[in-house]
Amino acid sequence: ADARRQLGEINALSAPWVRLGGGYRRDTQPVERSAFAAEAGWHLTPLRSLAARVEPQRFQAGGTADALVAEAELRDYWPALRLDVEAAGGIVRREAGLGDEWTGRLAIGARLPRGVVLRGGAERAPYLWTAASLGETVFTEGASAGLAWNDPAGWMGEAGYALKRFPDGNQVGSAHAWVLAPLVHRGSARLSAGYAFGAQDAQESRFVGPRGRLGRGGGVPEGVYAAYYTPEQVVSHSAVGALALPLGSGAALSVDGSYGFHAREQAPGFTAGAGGPLTFTERGFTPWRARGALSAVAARGVTIALEGERTRTAFYTLTTVGASATYRLTRGARR
Repeated sequence: ADARRQLGEINALSAPWVRLGGGYRRDTQPVERSAFAAEAGWHLTPLRSLAARVEPQRFQAGGTADALVAEAELRDYWPALRLDVEAAGGIVRREAGLGDEWTGRLAIGARLPRGVVLRGGAERAPYLWTAASLGETVFTEGASAGLAWNDPAGWMGEAGYALKRFPDGNQVGSAHAWVLAPLVHRGSARLSAGYAFGAQDAQESRFVGPRGRLGRGGGVPEGVYAAYYTPEQVVSHSAVGALALPLGSGAALSVDGSYGFHAREQAPGFTAGAGGPLTFTERGFTPWRARGALSAVAARGVTIALEGERTRTAFYTLTTVGASATYRLTRGARR
């Protein structure tokens, strides 16, 4: 019986799949993003999978901008070396005049004893998260390293550092660490709480103005980041929590969030209007994040997922919602 159960799980996890989904995001710059994604994948072996994804996106920030992202991804696991390998490459097609650019991603994870995973990777990706970046081509080249911990007893944690380099030579570094302690851990049901730390800093600021409103409040001068956001000595300490709850019949609910009880940044501003020198003033703010996700098996081989998130950072407040449907062609379904 146990062998049949394990074989069934292997067949389900290594079955070919098709996924359709869409999402909407809005922040207080304001910038709106609507996207639709189609993905198909199959397993060359139970440990090696290949997937292809196409995602058209539309942005609105005073005007309309379109982008099309296409990517192929290979995932593999080498049991003898206990290594996870992920490699991906693709293309981003923008509107006329902005041209096409390539994307790439490589990540390697080493599975260590007691649920510890050491990860490292490099990535070339588009930056499309400010109003100014939608009118020009901005790509980042970055590297990251981290350590993740997922103990069978329910303890979880992570620590990492990432560095991104922009086309103008500017660099943004970010560090994070968090740990969750199990308050309730019964089967698939988990309730956890803990602490998180985050820090970000840019080599140079890209704050210009006044040409608009950031919508952050708190007495921050008017202005915009062009063409990308540059944090200035942002440090936050937060309380975090997570809930995972099986609902029966293949359905599951997960909720997680954080609340920053102490956060500071060097807020940019101008002493004498647009022509004055750029200055920085220490400012406190309250970052927070709330996210919920619901998944359910709608029919044989079909899983529906819904998710929503609300986040406030030192830069802006944003809302995202999304939905997807995944169909897995298991051996039982093929027969």
